[in-house]
Amino acid sequence: MSAWPLSTWIGFVGQALVVAALGRFVRERFTKRVLKPLGPESWLPMIVVLFVPLGGITLAGHLRGLWGDLSITTLVILALYVIAPSALPNRPARVWRVALVLLVALPLYGPLVLPIPRMQRDAYWLGWQPESLLLLLAVVAGAAAMAGRWCPRWALVVTAGLAGYSCGILESTNLWDALVDPLLLAVFAWIALFPNSCCNESHAVSVAAKDQPHNGRGAH
Repeated sequence: MSAWPLSTWIGFVGQALVVAALGRFVRERFTKRVLKPLGPESWLPMIVVLFVPLGGITLAGHLRGLWGDLSITTLVILALYVIAPSALPNRPARVWRVALVLLVALPLYGPLVLPIPRMQRDAYWLGWQPESLLLLLAVVAGAAAMAGRWCPRWALVVTAGLAGYSCGILESTNLWDALVDPLLLAVFAWIALFPNSCCNESHAVSVAAKDQPHNGRGAH
């Protein structure tokens, strides 16, 4: 196991984070409250997925073979959700979630699942020579900044993806694979269609306020 390259370990950890985040989300939905960071509902599934073998391969290896590696941006978001949920960036406005799904998901994955004819050079091809894609990201970032909707935390998440791509920590050398993946786009599509399907910021604040001890001076 020690001979595995860094990209393999990152792939396995990504699968463990998916299971941990799913366990945390399900428990939060059933308990109707925001849980503390890295509770047993997170770290126990991670240990099981990473170290329990099934047919000579860990559960993380089976999951990795099922749907592949996650993007670096998804890894960062999942890690924040499990370890430090208060550091998560705010959910983008619904129009941006829909735009991301329509402008990114359909060109990248639409031809695989829908009867959409593939172009000779499709959107995924841009990731092999990412100069034009980086220019597009700069234009989108500038437009978001002028619209007053740019969030510094989202900038850090995207920067982590770009830095990971530059360092070559993933097996894929396509820039798209460092920035987006089907799981990330599916989550954005889900919360765009069902905006109340996950705990929002106001819910987190109200729960945190309830957990604070009373100081006897009344509410502010």
